[in-house]
Amino acid sequence: MRIPISSIKIPESIPMPTEEQVLDMVGSIKEQGLINPITVRSLNGSYELVAGLVRLKAFLVLSDGQEIPNLDYLEIPAEVKEYPSDAAVQEARLHENLKRAHLPWYVEVELKSKLHQMRQDQHGAAPEGGGRPKKDAPKTWSMRDTAKELGQSLGIISEDIQLAEAVKTDPSLRNVKDKRTAMKLIKRAVKRTEAELGQGIQEYAIPINQVLLGASDTVLAALPPNVFDHCITDPPWLKFHEGGKFVKDQETWPVFVQLFRTLKPSAFLYIFVGFEDFYWYREELPKLGFHVSKTPLIWHKRNAMSRIGVAGWEYDRNFELILVAVKGNPALSNQTQRGSVLDYAVVPTKNLVHPNEKPIELISTLLGDCSYPGSLIVDPFGGSGVVADAAKREDRVYYTIERDQTFYEAIILRLSGAKK
Repeated sequence: MRIPISSIKIPESIPMPTEEQVLDMVGSIKEQGLINPITVRSLNGSYELVAGLVRLKAFLVLSDGQEIPNLDYLEIPAEVKEYPSDAAVQEARLHENLKRAHLPWYVEVELKSKLHQMRQDQHGAAPEGGGRPKKDAPKTWSMRDTAKELGQSLGIISEDIQLAEAVKTDPSLRNVKDKRTAMKLIKRAVKRTEAELGQGIQEYAIPINQVLLGASDTVLAALPPNVFDHCITDPPWLKFHEGGKFVKDQETWPVFVQLFRTLKPSAFLYIFVGFEDFYWYREELPKLGFHVSKTPLIWHKRNAMSRIGVAGWEYDRNFELILVAVKGNPALSNQTQRGSVLDYAVVPTKNLVHPNEKPIELISTLLGDCSYPGSLIVDPFGGSGVVADAAKREDRVYYTIERDQTFYEAIILRLSGAKK
């Protein structure tokens, strides 16, 4: 049926659409007419809007946007429904609005949050801690129930409710164009706040600024889970020459098994690798739970060439690969647009602490890309100690392990300031 637009009351609880949304709807109605009617309920001789505010606002523009009102838009197609209570109206309104196409992400997450809160008010909030309720536990309402009602995953609902709370705190997030970007901004803000609050008073689950001598898998196995924020490391090649033949390193892979356990969720892992090792790690790390970038970072080794293992007809190598993997779904802390080629000069031979030493400027760049001051950085293959040195300079904290006595002592000397 058609009802006069002047007889429809708009509840204050309905989020107001943007001018852009209304004008888009005006154009659509002019071209195609109104495809879906609005929903209202009878209320003391007039009507109260349940769903369809953008459509109603568009009709108001079309009926009043000229000197002579357009009579075609003084009435609007509507479904008039009876609802037993205000709660039933609220429930219907939430579901109707969630069905709308092209809903701004911040409106969508707010509606989901309101639906979740309404259900908890009706049934009682599930106890914190997650997990499925026990069979004989009293019925309560959890995020899992909201996800089931809306036919979406628990992860999506959890993230959307977190977004809704963030928008309440910082309404300027509505200016962000898409939900994924907004979520990254929120995660970065949380990490930054945690890091800033932690300056000088942050508590760590393990001793920090440590250099330890020993087998990394054994050392890491003795630590609690989820203690390290990120890892930057340069492990030995998985295969190396010994006695004129290739020998597989049996001590490297167990370290990554323990590394996954001891890294926090949302951790970055950077590994300096050769070509064969890149392809091997790319296949094997996901079996532990890491997500691996399909393409590596490329360190362009300025003013350096290598012919190790290169045939006479092959080009010299002046680059090295850096595999990037993550545990969970972190966001880069440095959002400046950047490419995958990192241009840094090699460490001059006369200054080398270790034959495979990486430039500290390169390590500092990686630290800036993934971490914040106060972050705990682990390097289970200490080598030259450059990761610990860069962490110290960049106001991070470090946990470095080296199995060779000579290199271990060199790292201690380097961090003491005796060796620059």
